[in-house]
Amino acid sequence: MRGFKPFILLILFILSGTLQAQPELLWSRNYGGVGDQTCGAVTVTRDGGYAMGCSNRDFMLIVTDVAGEELWSRTYDLGGTDDCRRIIQATDGGFVLGGVIWQGNESGHYGIMKTDPQGELLWSATYGAGDINELYVLAETDDGGYLIAGNSLQADWTSSVIYVVKLNGAGEFVWHRSYPQ
Repeated sequence: MRGFKPFILLILFILSGTLQAQPELLWSRNYGGVGDQTCGAVTVTRDGGYAMGCSNRDFMLIVTDVAGEELWSRTYDLGGTDDCRRIIQATDGGFVLGGVIWQGNESGHYGIMKTDPQGELLWSATYGAGDINELYVLAETDDGGYLIAGNSLQADWTSSVIYVVKLNGAGEFVWHRSYPQ
């Protein structure tokens, strides 16, 4: 009986590995072109496809169908070394991308832009309170505007605050807050 318990445990161990379902890969695609590119954000579109907010020193918007086939892509220069980190599909079907626009090595500002449903740029803006502003949150508000938030640091890294900016639907500044104040 003593050798029976380890044998049962060995059988259970082997079965546990073979009975667990492995995830099925539905599809895999490569997007973009030559050079360094990163994808900072993805969202499911209303038609079941995908929209990706990427960077190749500029913001890049890639839209696919449900199978991942690229429908179209566009690149947007917001005026620096652009790092896209967030994307949402707005209620009007357009896309809003947000991230950091780096100006040199020590200065970055929130960058935000909006397109129509076909990717034509409608507006873009930059906002920041300190020397280094990194956007981490992008949301559409009930009034059709947008809320962006992240952190704001001084270049010497001595202080940091949470920095929140409210924009209207046209990307125009409404208010900002820093926490703690």
